[in-house]
Amino acid sequence: MQKTIQQITKILQGIMGFAVLTTIIVVTYGVVARLLNIPVAWTDEFVRIFFIWLVFIGAAVAYESNALIGLDLVEDMLSKKPVARKLLKAVQMALGIIFGVFMTTQTYTIVSTQLSSGEMTPVMQVPLWLVNLGYLIGSFLFAIFAIRKLVQVALSFKSSQT
Repeated sequence: MQKTIQQITKILQGIMGFAVLTTIIVVTYGVVARLLNIPVAWTDEFVRIFFIWLVFIGAAVAYESNALIGLDLVEDMLSKKPVARKLLKAVQMALGIIFGVFMTTQTYTIVSTQLSSGEMTPVMQVPLWLVNLGYLIGSFLFAIFAIRKLVQVALSFKSSQT
């Protein structure tokens, strides 16, 4: 299971790197086109879509990789109290699960509504649900990663008691 999560995280990091590179190229193209008075309205919409995907899926990957801002000061203060530190971690993971599940249900509602309505983006005429799908995937991954981390913390409680 751990190896599978690491492989998924590695694949997602590669995809995110490609998406960042693509975003930089498209933004640069848009800037140069504006300087040359060439109308390319699609670049702004394209970058907005990619940015949504990058932020939300990237946040889930950062959460899994322990790269998000944490309560380091509090954790350092609890370094001599391992049970309290594990309890703090468990609370953090539980809040992560609540956040991930809540956002997944909300964005699922949004995506399914947009999917059934057939709404399109104004410039590129891309289905609008595709824009918010990145939010849905990121929220779902966040919830899955938080559940996995909570299980790890719970197992560490169990192993320290035996």
